[in-house]
Amino acid sequence: MTLDITLEEIKLVLRVLFNLQERQKQLQAELDFYNAYAPDANYIKEQRSFFEGLRRLDHEVMFLCIDTYSLYEGIQKQKSLITKTIKNNGKVLSEVSKVDDTIICAGIIDENGNKRKPNPEEEKFIAEKVREDLFNKRKKARDTYGITSPKHEDIEKWNQSILDKDTLEQLENYRNEFSHRLNTLERIKIEADINNNKFHTIKDRLILVKTLLDKYQLHFKSILLSTKAEYHLPAMIGYDSLSRIKQKILGEKKE
Repeated sequence: MTLDITLEEIKLVLRVLFNLQERQKQLQAELDFYNAYAPDANYIKEQRSFFEGLRRLDHEVMFLCIDTYSLYEGIQKQKSLITKTIKNNGKVLSEVSKVDDTIICAGIIDENGNKRKPNPEEEKFIAEKVREDLFNKRKKARDTYGITSPKHEDIEKWNQSILDKDTLEQLENYRNEFSHRLNTLERIKIEADINNNKFHTIKDRLILVKTLLDKYQLHFKSILLSTKAEYHLPAMIGYDSLSRIKQKILGEKKE
């Protein structure tokens, strides 16, 4: 597999990761709304709407946690990005790519503040300095969060260092809790209770997801930066509520 194909696979994983980050960000904003808004105890209808919305948010965060755990499996477990792609291409991914870009000097500011065109010797010196700085930037990214060795055992150490054990255990606990949330009468009663306040559990789940996704982004963007690939954030698909999406569609049809 060539370096370009390997980097494209990493970019695809990052694209999915960015979509999950967008979902987390939107759900966090919705939680902040519920956290700041206290329904009037005198209006039962208002209270009911409040807790209905909170329960729906709880379910949305539940599925976000499930998808995030699934992403972890796709990145780090068997038949995953790391086992199938990164370990098999450790040599090229652990090397810092040379900077062979064409460097164009737009001009030099002299001691009087005037801009002038550099002579050939100055232009060569500036180009070499820019290439050196870019190379050092790539090397720092590789040495800080990237892959520094092509050996499988070293890549596995890097793999294990991305996420700490407690984070993974908590995420797996959330996934198991969701899959068994209705398997006893007591749990069914909890689910049926519309006034069940879940502020803190929702908050903790969103923090955990954000922590995990941010660590993945840091490590995989470092791989891209240390190679010849600069990765720009793709155009994101929004994660708005269904009601607002319906309003947008109906509004566009009226226009």
